[in-house]
Amino acid sequence: MKSLSINKLEQLKNNIYIKHISSMVDDLKEERIGIHISDLVHKCLRQAYLRIINRDRQINDNEQEITTKWIGKKLHQQQLTDKHEFKVEYREVKGSVDEILETDYDICIIDRKTTRNVPLSPYEAHTEQEKYYTFMYAFQEKKLYKKLFYSTIYLDVSGCKATIYVYPLDNIMEVKKELDDKINILEPSLKSKIIPPSLRSNE
Repeated sequence: MKSLSINKLEQLKNNIYIKHISSMVDDLKEERIGIHISDLVHKCLRQAYLRIINRDRQINDNEQEITTKWIGKKLHQQQLTDKHEFKVEYREVKGSVDEILETDYDICIIDRKTTRNVPLSPYEAHTEQEKYYTFMYAFQEKKLYKKLFYSTIYLDVSGCKATIYVYPLDNIMEVKKELDDKINILEPSLKSKIIPPSLRSNE
């Protein structure tokens, strides 16, 4: 039979764990109004529409996913450049760039991602987001004339290492058109509260 002290200690341990997870969930909640750039990274705008209208729903990730996201948020708060968490806006879309490296000749947008398994190449959704960020910053700051780059830094929270991928952005006007096309479909759908059609060719 366990002693009263041991029983209380186990109860305290469980309470601490529950409170810790609850605290991390509260810390992960963000107040986002309207269209965020991360809503537009997939070709299916129905997914973006549902994400936006259900933003206030409770986080349903498991404990490991919550912990990974919480670590990621804390790592994102560490400033690496002079332009950290730089706010960008284009039409109805808003976003916050993790870091920006800029010289007289070029610009490199940096997006940090936390993971437990670093991919062999960046995920398409991540590169799409960084392309949009790069265009939005250059357009907003009137610096489209500069050489543009975008990069992903994957932070392995289990192996304690970082991997970086860097690419030039040469087709800036194609990125603008793609972004405009998505906004032109999604924004009216949100106003009318009618789910938009998919941009996938087979739907």
